[in-house]
Amino acid sequence: MPAIYLNSFNYRKYSLERAMRRAHEYGYDGVEIWSGHFKLDTVEETLAEAQRLGREIGVGAPVLNLSGNVIGDDPEERNARLRRLLAVIARCPDYGVSIINGYAGSLIIDRKDWSHNGSAAATEDHYRRAVDAYRQLGSAAERAGVTITLEVHMNTIHDTAESACRLLDEIGSPAVRANLDPGNMWGVRRSEHPVEAVSILGSRIAYVHFKNVRRVSYPARLIYRSGRGLRLHAAAGRVGLLRHRRRPRPCRLPGTLRPGMVRQRRPQRADQGRRPVPPLAAARP
Repeated sequence: MPAIYLNSFNYRKYSLERAMRRAHEYGYDGVEIWSGHFKLDTVEETLAEAQRLGREIGVGAPVLNLSGNVIGDDPEERNARLRRLLAVIARCPDYGVSIINGYAGSLIIDRKDWSHNGSAAATEDHYRRAVDAYRQLGSAAERAGVTITLEVHMNTIHDTAESACRLLDEIGSPAVRANLDPGNMWGVRRSEHPVEAVSILGSRIAYVHFKNVRRVSYPARLIYRSGRGLRLHAAAGRVGLLRHRRRPRPCRLPGTLRPGMVRQRRPQRADQGRRPVPPLAAARP
């Protein structure tokens, strides 16, 4: 049975400790530490504190949201980022982290239509930089016993199942896999249908993000407002969690699931004893 983790992004207005306590209260198997709950320069301190809290609370934080961002034009910046990521990966086993989830890099040239961004804007140089970096990161992850997942996410160079497959196949490391996020795929007009992405990505999938998202209209928009979190509009139809979980073998989603909350009108309600994504209990195989 896959483990189901709570992303601390659901408690982005609160501390990581609050997120971990609620994950335990609501019966989750662990927590994914959202990137807003730590700084890269001091991530080891955050992981050590999460480990301490895990022993106290009774729920761990086995997933770290840490992106590569290794496709920029400045080679010094890319190399510095790579060295830091390699150092973090080497320490992950010490803190009980088994999955590092994130992005190889983003490209944004059109903020109104995301279909022009990410893989649509990527050049061969961008993919080459990502492949070169993740081959090194993959080797380090293999030595550490850690899995790196590239999240199918709007505006990244792996914003569709096809572009994610291309990148993963060129990297060629068993430790670098895919994170299928159906909600994110709704935000890219040219992306495949998320259910079909399960078949396209196949055994490359090691991690899945589920969000309570609806696709209602184009163009896709993320609306950020103070105190209201974010809201995703894309086109008609729901993501359909059970449709993804009930795909026939060999297309069933393997690995780990992580629920996310896309709309949060009143952030304080996240702490009022309500599980962020109730339907996920029914999504277990």
